[in-house]
Amino acid sequence: MKLPNGILGAFLFLLLSLLATSIAAVLAGAIVKSRGGVVAAKSAIPITIVWIEIFFVSLFTGTLASGAVSLAAVPLTILFSSYCGNVGERIQREYYSDTTIFGIYPYHFIWMVFPLFVYSMMTAAWLPYLVDALFHNGLGASFSETLLHLLSLIYTLLPF
Repeated sequence: MKLPNGILGAFLFLLLSLLATSIAAVLAGAIVKSRGGVVAAKSAIPITIVWIEIFFVSLFTGTLASGAVSLAAVPLTILFSSYCGNVGERIQREYYSDTTIFGIYPYHFIWMVFPLFVYSMMTAAWLPYLVDALFHNGLGASFSETLLHLLSLIYTLLPF
């Protein structure tokens, strides 16, 4: 059975959103070290507002799939973030000392901002090439051009 593109796209967006929210919630729970679920649920408010906005937009555009998925995403986002915040808090408390966050001393987070920023800019600058490579061959480009675009991903995956 083949799913329509609207349902599949909305569902994949939901899965990616829940994955990113869960990772951030684990980190938030480890940082606060107490009441991690509550803090992580509060930190999920912006993405919850985005899901509510997607629901209201879908009411006017007539896409039932994105409306149903976004309506289900609101409680799922809060539940996932609360649970994962508690998991991060428990992992931090059981396995690491109180002076670290997952074994990393807090002063390391200051200097890590620069390499992460540079790496994110490198990846964001490459994303249009990914879209171009995925759809380029369908627009009549040669196989070698498409392969060349896909191989450019190596530069963003390699460390500096």
